[in-house]
Amino acid sequence: MSRREELPPGFDEPVFAEPWQAEAFAMTVALHDKGLFSWSEWAQALSSEVKRPGAAADGHD
Repeated sequence: MSRREELPPGFDEPVFAEPWQAEAFAMTVALHDKGLFSWSEWAQALSSEVKRPGAAADGHD
């Protein structure tokens, strides 16, 4: 059995639906690594944006 056959279904699918999502995540990680915010601060800010009235379901806005 090859290594590829051992992977769970969907393992080789893209993690992000769009390239901009990967770029936004990379920027977030870089800013966190610089100590500009904690993960809990980021999660709270993201949650507020996602839940705001009129926010796009896919977060593109």
